[in-house]
Amino acid sequence: MVSYAEGVRIWEAAERLTGDPNVGLTAGARCRPDQIPVLGTLFGHCADLADALRRLARLVPMVIRGVPVGFDGDSGTFSYTSPSTTPHGVDAMFAAVVQLARHCAEAPIAPCEVQLQSAPPRHPEVYERFFEVRPRWGAKRSSLRFTRATLAIPFRGAAPALAALLEERAPALIEPAGAERRDLRAAITAAIRASLQDGLDPTLSRVALDLGTSPRTLQRRLADRGLRFTALRDATRRALAEEAVLTGSEPTLQIALRLGFASRSSFERAFRRWTGETPARARERSLGQGSGSSPSE
Repeated sequence: MVSYAEGVRIWEAAERLTGDPNVGLTAGARCRPDQIPVLGTLFGHCADLADALRRLARLVPMVIRGVPVGFDGDSGTFSYTSPSTTPHGVDAMFAAVVQLARHCAEAPIAPCEVQLQSAPPRHPEVYERFFEVRPRWGAKRSSLRFTRATLAIPFRGAAPALAALLEERAPALIEPAGAERRDLRAAITAAIRASLQDGLDPTLSRVALDLGTSPRTLQRRLADRGLRFTALRDATRRALAEEAVLTGSEPTLQIALRLGFASRSSFERAFRRWTGETPARARERSLGQGSGSSPSE
């Protein structure tokens, strides 16, 4: 798994390498069910689009840790709230959802409304051609909305019993060998992240309490799996620091204090050790790359 900030940089690199300012949309529009072995197969066996979106909203957080995805059946809205306004990841997710639906449905599929948190791109007509509706940019959350008639369009490969079985078995199918080690790492990382975001010191004792175990037991489980608590804490603090510096406008001192550093200078030293540059330089570079490639970044 990569951090959110690392994911943003991967998409930025993809844009530079391809020269495509809409690389996320392009990638999602080319998605096929066989390229997403578990979710794609499950999606295709759902009864209709409403069933597929409901199950997808439950399973996406297994693939993208902690992603705030939801589906409101009453309004027909599939939504995602991104921690930043960078476009490519959201564009890829939404385009893939629509493309998978078009591949599986027995009738044409198009959302009746698309809202995106990112700024308007240079060529909005590319989005309009794909979604068959002009998106609204600068929204508070990103969402796809479908009419009731569209949600009820049956899928060609509908097999609800098989879809239910795949959803039940999804955790084991998605996690390859070594899942227990990754589950422990993910649980500890989530607890550390929550403590830092609440302004608390993520000590081993505090994290053990959050996970419902004792410090000694947690330490033993870490040792059995070749993991070190201090390394996980450092990696989580680094990920949060990079997210805050690269994708937000929060002052450096405020970030430092929120992440448990005694001073701005101690945070800057740690950030330089992690990345090889100061927070100010990293933010300047990130903003410079965004303005140089697409106004939506």
